[in-house]
Amino acid sequence: MVTRSTKKSPKVTKEKIEDAVSLLNKAQANMQKGKFDDAIKNFQAMLAINKDYAPAHFGLGLAYNERGDTKNSVKELKAAIKLDPKSVEPRTSLALVYLNQKKMKDAERELAEAANVDKKDTESRFYLANVYFMNGKNDAAVATLKEALKINPKFADARYNLGIWYLETGERSNAIKELLKVLEQDPDDLDARRNVAKAYIGQEKYDLAREQLDIVLLESPKDAEARDLMDDLDKEEKAEAKAAKAKPKVKSIKGKVVKKVKAVKKASKAKPAKKAPMKKAKAKK
Repeated sequence: MVTRSTKKSPKVTKEKIEDAVSLLNKAQANMQKGKFDDAIKNFQAMLAINKDYAPAHFGLGLAYNERGDTKNSVKELKAAIKLDPKSVEPRTSLALVYLNQKKMKDAERELAEAANVDKKDTESRFYLANVYFMNGKNDAAVATLKEALKINPKFADARYNLGIWYLETGERSNAIKELLKVLEQDPDDLDARRNVAKAYIGQEKYDLAREQLDIVLLESPKDAEARDLMDDLDKEEKAEAKAAKAKPKVKSIKGKVVKKVKAVKKASKAKPAKKAPMKKAKAKK
């Protein structure tokens, strides 16, 4: 015979709801201030009011992670996911904990599920692409970045990573295209400028590379990488100038190359050729 349990959950009164809201505000404030021990106490007090409150488990998981307690962090984040399977943030956060633990397969699984739960979430796709790169799934990583950019074309970090991938695989034109779009959104992104310069150097477009490096050094005069790139650029241009100077020139005699020296005497008797008239610019009406 099946009987109903006499154990009932305590009724959540208006006062308890107000207490929970107050505790949530305190917990968020303590998280922002870096007072993670106090935040943990706040979240635990919220769970004492309602043990099935998913946001409290989620916040507690984040607080434990900040404290370096990964075991309890994973436990609380899993509890949040179980209580609210449609929520993306706990899954993404759990994946990042796994990532810090070098548990790449677990991180990939959680991020793939987060992306599947919310078809419009770009953050989970951004991290998933990074994990794909780490796991050697480069084609899947590029496709995931492009998917994130299709959802949000202004997702600068995703576009930057796509540009860096193109740069590393030798697709310099595509790298420049993506990184310049990043700079359209944020002209102060010095990482993007440095990498645009690298792509231009690879294309031997030294003037364009120098323009980008000049801006970097104007903003950050002690930027070591930009200075090294500028030194390399100077060496490259000097080497090219030296090579061009050392190249032997073909001597000429009276407008004719050396090999036709026998024809010089006959040509000297001929009438000088008329110069082609310069085209005059048409007057603007």
